[in-house]
Amino acid sequence: MGETKRPSGLRRALFDRPILKLFLVLLFIMLASALASYISIPLLRFAIMALAIIAVLYAIVLTGHIVNFYLIRKALARLLNARDIVSLLFSYAMFIALILLVISIVFIAVEEFHLGYLTHGPTTDEFNSDVIDSEDPNMSHDYLYFTAVTFFSVGYGDICPMGLCKTVAVVTAFAGNIVNVVLMGIVVSLYLNRRNSNQASSVQPERGADS
Repeated sequence: MGETKRPSGLRRALFDRPILKLFLVLLFIMLASALASYISIPLLRFAIMALAIIAVLYAIVLTGHIVNFYLIRKALARLLNARDIVSLLFSYAMFIALILLVISIVFIAVEEFHLGYLTHGPTTDEFNSDVIDSEDPNMSHDYLYFTAVTFFSVGYGDICPMGLCKTVAVVTAFAGNIVNVVLMGIVVSLYLNRRNSNQASSVQPERGADS
């Protein structure tokens, strides 16, 4: 059997205990920002701000690593290695809930950057980013609800996407079809194969004892 390839020393240094390192990096960013406001020497202030910018980029990379490893890879591993039907359904439900939460955050980010929004009532062809700051009563903040309705292809039509949210809604609907059809088929197939192999392994000792 081949040995498991261990991560390089640089990778271990960057991503070992990522949650603790993210906390320390955020703390450094706060302290650097506060310190830069009290320093009058331009060169020293520039050096501190440069380090703060590098720390911000590192914090973004750490966040992506945490989301990928702890929220996506581990959730998918639990889903593909369910030992019984109860854990299979529970893992599947948790995995779907995670996907809905992530997509909801994407909708929030799109609105925060004034690239799109959700609105109650019929959609229009003209996108107006000024609506986001106008406190329009037709604006909707039901991101999780809209994500779930789109993901499961229900399509009530009570909330309509505008701007870039239309593209995110299409991607959400496509992801819903892929996950609910392809992934569930793969998971059930793996579960049935594992159950059949367990039954076969339990029958062999009984046959040996009879002989």
